[in-house]
Amino acid sequence: MVMNMSTSSWETWFRTAKEHLDIAERAFISCLNEVAYEKAIYSGECALKAVLVKNGVFTKEYWTHDHGKILDKIKELGLLSPQVLAQVEDIVTDRDGVVGLGWVDLGGKNPSEDIPHMDCAHIERARYPEKEYSSYDMLKLGDAELKIKLAKKLIKALENNF
Repeated sequence: MVMNMSTSSWETWFRTAKEHLDIAERAFISCLNEVAYEKAIYSGECALKAVLVKNGVFTKEYWTHDHGKILDKIKELGLLSPQVLAQVEDIVTDRDGVVGLGWVDLGGKNPSEDIPHMDCAHIERARYPEKEYSSYDMLKLGDAELKIKLAKKLIKALENNF
């Protein structure tokens, strides 16, 4: 049975976040770093969307993989306490050379544009490797491990809000 996540409860979204984190951890142990990387990031996305769903503000506009866009809506509506929001921002946002939980963009046509996730440069490399590069080119050593750590921190930060 295929579940339509857009109409699911916040509990389903948050459970899905935890399940994808578990998949990421198991993939990492199995040296499936690409899978671990992607599942950890998706885990964070689901956790953030759970906040929107719980507060009844998850609309089609937020059917995105852009953690920053989702976080901006959470901030705009004041859906998290200032203390939790500060933690979540530190986890999700790239700052001062420290990578956040979102996708690595390998450079689209115009980095300032809001590019749908499926059009991001890493998708081609992740799913359609060619002789010039493979899907491993998108990952630096430790990227998957970092994303898993950040996803764990995000789930822990949000867990007490539900």
